[in-house]
Amino acid sequence: MLPAVIAAAGCNVILGLDETQRRDAAGVDAETDAPKQDRDRDGVADEQDNCPDIANDDQHDEDRDGRGDRCDNCPHKENPDQADVLEVNSGKTADGVGDECDPYPSLESDRLVFFDGFNKGTTDWLEQRGIWAYEGDRLVQSDLDARDAVYYVKDLRLATVSTQARFEVLDIDPVAGEANPSRSAGVVFRFANDNGYVCRYGFDPKSGGGEVHQLRLMRRVGASDVPMPRPIGTLSKGMKIEVQTTFRVSKGFLICVVESTGLDGAIQGQDPALLPYGSVGLYVHGIVAAFDYLAVYDRGGPGGGQTDPD
Repeated sequence: MLPAVIAAAGCNVILGLDETQRRDAAGVDAETDAPKQDRDRDGVADEQDNCPDIANDDQHDEDRDGRGDRCDNCPHKENPDQADVLEVNSGKTADGVGDECDPYPSLESDRLVFFDGFNKGTTDWLEQRGIWAYEGDRLVQSDLDARDAVYYVKDLRLATVSTQARFEVLDIDPVAGEANPSRSAGVVFRFANDNGYVCRYGFDPKSGGGEVHQLRLMRRVGASDVPMPRPIGTLSKGMKIEVQTTFRVSKGFLICVVESTGLDGAIQGQDPALLPYGSVGLYVHGIVAAFDYLAVYDRGGPGGGQTDPD
């Protein structure tokens, strides 16, 4: 026989239920004697929410450190303590970027303005060429024939920028006498209207055979190079790369700095028609690649962030 339940107006008594049943019927948490709280109203109770003050119903945690991407000061680098003290130790003010991922941890001008762990499709991106899709918590450009394929954040307007990305080279299109035989991946800066600067790392075939592995900075106007390329480590099929790239302008020179195991290098050049600012995105040419994440940092500086301090 079912227990009788009697609810009388003005009477906070439910009869015929044991203690646990009474709490459940009243919507009360048995451990706290209080209704479950959901401060950010994302449908996840605070005690289970990995970002209790910022709505993130997907609860994605790229680095698996217990903090959701939306509230993690290093969403792609494990740092459960969220330490941000190196600027203070250098006599400066903490910039809000965790020490574990801060591009320049002793400087206070860095600001994390965008992060995507590619766990789900969003409306934040636009594309130029290529076939881009989300597959298994990664963003994949799957068209081996794609040339100058770009996937960029649609609402960013930045000048001096650092990015951090991790990707895997899944396949490389064989070179067969085409006009632009390079095979490369990289990051686009100051990108707008299919124009911008590309800091890319990859290889170009040598006329006598073999390959020249290079870091190259170019502007997307007829794919003309801005400076001379600089030799850099090998890019090959199956390679997994975690890389930080910084783009800035100093004393009239465009400067691209790449920091990664086996791919470190810096290159600079001049452009008489300097593009002042634009978006940031991913770039591939003649390869299939899978990207795990992209983090974008505004590095500030004089002139609304258009240059770095000299």
